[in-house]
Formats: sequence, C-alpha cells, structure tokens
Amino acid sequence: MEQKKRVEHGVDDLTFSLNDETAQKTEDWHNDWRGKIVVNGSLYYLNGYRKSDTWIAGKVVKAPADKQPQASAPQQSAKPLDDDIPFDL
Repeated sequence: MEQKKRVEHGVDDLTFSLNDETAQKTEDWHNDWRGKIVVNGSLYYLNGYRKSDTWIAGKVVKAPADKQPQASAPQQSAKPLDDDIPFDL
C-alpha cells in the first residue's frame, strides 16, 4: 500500500503555520502572532496583532527570494504500468 505524503504546514502549497509569540514580546509593538503561508509555491510571512479577545489582524509579506522554497521536479511512478491482459479472452 502506498503511503500518503504527510502535510507540512507552512511548507506545502495552500498551508500555513501560526505561532503565539506573546510570551517572547519585549515591546508593545512586537507582533503577537507570527507564521508562514505558502500560496502558488511562494512563501509569505504572517505578522498578526491581537486587536481584541476575538480578533487578530495583521500583514502578509512575501519572503525574500533566498527564503523561497525550491521547485521540485514532478515525481515519477515507482513502476511502469503493465497494460497487457493477464489472460486470454
């Protein structure tokens, strides 16, 4: 049985990771939440600020070119398909 590839949040396309940074804040202007999102193969950084108990707002900024994920070559099938009929009709 073929194993399903595990989703890597903040690495795979259309995924994100978000981390609570409030414990590490040393200044009021530091972000409360920090994370990464990948859209169409491009990496973006998320910076969120707690505006109230139920609302977080922030910015999405494209990561520098040296931090962008490398394009991977399409994976080929492990073994070629055998189209022969295994018995006579």
